[in-house]
Amino acid sequence: MPLYDESMRILADKLRQCRIGQGWIRMEQPVSPIPVLPWLEAVDASCRLYWSERSGNRSVAGVCPEMDLNVTGPESLQEMFSQSWEVLQKLPGAHFYGGVAFTDHDSKQWHSFGYARFILPRFELIQQRSKTVVACNIYLPRGSDSRRKCQAAAEWLEAQSELTVAWDSEDYKAPGIVDRLSFPDRQCWRHGVERVLTEIEEQTLHKTVLSREVRLRLQQPVQLWKLLQRWRSESPRSCQFALQVESGECFFGTSPERLFRRQSRTLWTEALAGTITRGGSDHEDRKLEHQLLNDDKNRHENVLVLAYIRDVLASLCKRLESDRNVSVIKLKHIQHLVHRFRGVIRPNITDYDLLTTLHPTPAVGGTPWSEARCLIDELEHHSRGWYSGAFGSLGLNETEFAVAIRSGLLRGGEVSLYSGAGIVTGSEPDAEWQELDNKIKTVFELLDG
Repeated sequence: MPLYDESMRILADKLRQCRIGQGWIRMEQPVSPIPVLPWLEAVDASCRLYWSERSGNRSVAGVCPEMDLNVTGPESLQEMFSQSWEVLQKLPGAHFYGGVAFTDHDSKQWHSFGYARFILPRFELIQQRSKTVVACNIYLPRGSDSRRKCQAAAEWLEAQSELTVAWDSEDYKAPGIVDRLSFPDRQCWRHGVERVLTEIEEQTLHKTVLSREVRLRLQQPVQLWKLLQRWRSESPRSCQFALQVESGECFFGTSPERLFRRQSRTLWTEALAGTITRGGSDHEDRKLEHQLLNDDKNRHENVLVLAYIRDVLASLCKRLESDRNVSVIKLKHIQHLVHRFRGVIRPNITDYDLLTTLHPTPAVGGTPWSEARCLIDELEHHSRGWYSGAFGSLGLNETEFAVAIRSGLLRGGEVSLYSGAGIVTGSEPDAEWQELDNKIKTVFELLDG
């Protein structure tokens, strides 16, 4: 297996030998194992993206967008998916990476990300099981510009071949937190929960998910890529993602919740809702798990999501099966109820159909959705942006999206962390506030030290 520097030079030579006017080209070059996140931090790029599947079987770092699709509202989303699909048909093995916001509300805070943004990186480092490759996606039209484009890409690869790509995640230093502000504050949160409970009692809706933004002012710059590696080690059964745009702003997260995974025509999705803390001992943890499995409020919350997914998948799948019973997924500080589905989608169903039908589920929005959305719009004065939206990898034969929870937005010396809680019959404002804290506790500890 070629060493890193040799592989980069080999790929550069392949680029120089490309025939002009070929259109879309994808080249891959095997490389000796190299850590993805250190590479992403070290390379020369203003736009960086990272995606790691929940299974841990595939992790990708991408830089230098070859195609950047950005839309401001849902009315353009289908066209964006169509554009990406046309390109992917010419580049088997390539993927677009990016995300979609929770709703179409615009805000200055999220301006760089738009309603949806998907990027085909020019350069990628991909770890897949025991195989590591460096890849290049490039479009070569007719004309002299293509030769200059190939030369510039080859020179970039050669420049990066000299990098020393290694660091110890144990060297990570928490930046420290100077100040913390919550939107809403605790008093407004109580009011919001009570308002939702009144609407539920009056039978206008069954559930609404309310969220909170915690804005942190940091003492030192955050070592973002080391933070993600540490976070992944503490939440191993999660999708991990990050998109750092040209301004330096970065949306990042480590989500336990899969929106859907499609492999050819096979679909996997899940109802993840219902939460309790972890125990301080194995005995206490099992006791809390038993309590979660038998708690009426949490079971009801999960059933609402389960029923929604089962209902909407009926029109998308020609065959659908699910777990017989709800089970528990355990994270560092909390555990969730989860109910999994597996199906075969109909021939005419696209990734756009899957995304827009499933998102947002009642796990992050509420049910009925129209009534829940009106209440969220009324009660939430911060902008969720991409929090509780969807982030993922869009491919020809394989697509996966995570629900973008357990996430944050880095802007200069500030980080906003987001969390939400499903309000149903039996919810208590103070208990739900504590749940919000529990959901960001892992990343909060990594930032505070």
